Amino acid sequence: MEIANNMRGITENIVTSYDARVRALGDLVVDTRKSLKGFASDRKKMAREQAETLKKGETDRLKSFKVMMGGIQKDIKDIETYVKKLLGEYSSDMKKAANAWQGMSKTMARARKGMAVRPKVEAKVKVRPVKEAVK
Repeated sequence: MEIANNMRGITENIVTSYDARVRALGDLVVDTRKSLKGFASDRKKMAREQAETLKKGETDRLKSFKVMMGGIQKDIKDIETYVKKLLGEYSSDMKKAANAWQGMSKTMARARKGMAVRPKVEAKVKVRPVKEAVK
């Protein structure tokens, strides 16, 4: 009978060991499922946060771009105003110069009319060739 008792002990040990492994495996399955659910939840949360951050970043970039463009447009207007002023001054100077030139031209024309006889220009020294002048 001793063999039968030993066999019964071995079978009870096998059954007990099997039950323990099944329970451990069940616990492992439950823990794995909890971990996977946690990972999925964390992944969704991170994806949502990333999307919000990216949309906020885009909004901030748009605001900065609009501010920058406003500054550029103001600079362009300032340059246009400066150039118009500079060209206006130049135009005014050119008109004054043209008027002065026309006035001088009229004066010269009147002076030419008044000189019916042109004065004779004479040299005070007799003109001689260079060889004679050097001697």
